[in-house]
Amino acid sequence: MREYSSHRELFDYHWDTLDFVIQEEVDRIFLMVSNDEQRTVLELRLVQGYSIKETAKILNKSEAAVKSSLYRATKHIKLRYIS
Repeated sequence: MREYSSHRELFDYHWDTLDFVIQEEVDRIFLMVSNDEQRTVLELRLVQGYSIKETAKILNKSEAAVKSSLYRATKHIKLRYIS
């Protein structure tokens, strides 16, 4: 039983560490986007999984505005990664 418990603790530690590393990387990517609205759109769409329609409703914006913000944010991130 003790062996199972230590393996379980190691497993939990590994996933907690992995979650932390992923969150740090997501935060680092979001910091590449200087516009607050674009950052919010990225978080709602990519992290929280809302649709374009849901994101627009949450932000009280048109769907076209959300799509535009998402496009600009991803373009900015791509440019930062390439350079």
